[in-house]
Amino acid sequence: MGRSHGAAHAHALVSFLVCAAVAMPSLRVAAAAAATKRGLVGGTCGQTALFAPAARNWQYNYGVNRTIFQANPQTGGWNLSDPACAALAADPALEFVPMFSSLTALTADYHDVLQAGSARLLGLNEPSARKGEDAAAAAARWSEYEALAARSDPPLLLGSPAPGGLKLARGQQWLRDFFGNLSSSSGGGGGGGSGGGGGGGVRGGAHRVDFLAVHFYECDGSSEATAAAAAKAMMSFLDGAFASFGLPLWLTEFNCGDGDPADNPYANQSAANHLRFMRAALPLLEAAPHVAKYAWFQTFQKNTPQHPGHNPGCALTTHDGSALSELGEFYNSYSYNLE
Repeated sequence: MGRSHGAAHAHALVSFLVCAAVAMPSLRVAAAAAATKRGLVGGTCGQTALFAPAARNWQYNYGVNRTIFQANPQTGGWNLSDPACAALAADPALEFVPMFSSLTALTADYHDVLQAGSARLLGLNEPSARKGEDAAAAAARWSEYEALAARSDPPLLLGSPAPGGLKLARGQQWLRDFFGNLSSSSGGGGGGGSGGGGGGGVRGGAHRVDFLAVHFYECDGSSEATAAAAAKAMMSFLDGAFASFGLPLWLTEFNCGDGDPADNPYANQSAANHLRFMRAALPLLEAAPHVAKYAWFQTFQKNTPQHPGHNPGCALTTHDGSALSELGEFYNSYSYNLE
């Protein structure tokens, strides 16, 4: 969908009544289904250029603009003085979606460097009480996100905080608590008009959340059968989230078992396992009208204790980031037939 505000406004802006499904107009559901949904988590300029437009409709790097993490090999590497990088960054078919990933990132230092030309803003990334980001604390500061979104004309569409992709019931409870705290507060940060067919969210003293961001990592890709079962379990999770919150879904991180082995028994699976899962998952994600966007985690994965090996299995690019991995080739070339 790129930076088209018309496409962005096709998503329904609905009231967040917790545990009450909200029906979206059929026109908006059709628009979400017809749009290309695939995006990238991180990636340097050179890595991003490896992907066809259909596989890089949108991109985020956990920061407020493309260059905020220049030194990070996974999320930086955008030298906008390079004409090729500048041209790619300016491509209307590639929307960079800024994120204030933590409450500590909600500092005025970042307010004036928010990426220009974006249509959406992502909220907290995997909040937890351990990080001082319980649901009540996040809700208490949500008006700051609303104010940041309202600075754009039209206002940026706001994504919810995205709980972690393991222990999914716990993450859904965090969201219920978050929305419950929002609905019990006075609100007032959102709004900003609805010129062009949307973008205002819930107004008139209520808080705004325009789409729901979630993660999924509960997967065993050791066989075709287990990978298919994991893909179906993912869709069941997404269907439940949509039924509970009634908002278009953004699956902003997913793969076949990310995370620390201490938390996830399926962590650090092979590229073959990830590929089995991806082959089963992409058709389901593309077919689901309530899934507006998704992004595989992740474009380039550095060798770390949590992701050991020269080419961690989840990476869409090779160990040096110079070419697409087999997994990346499938993600890049997959084509979904809407008919």
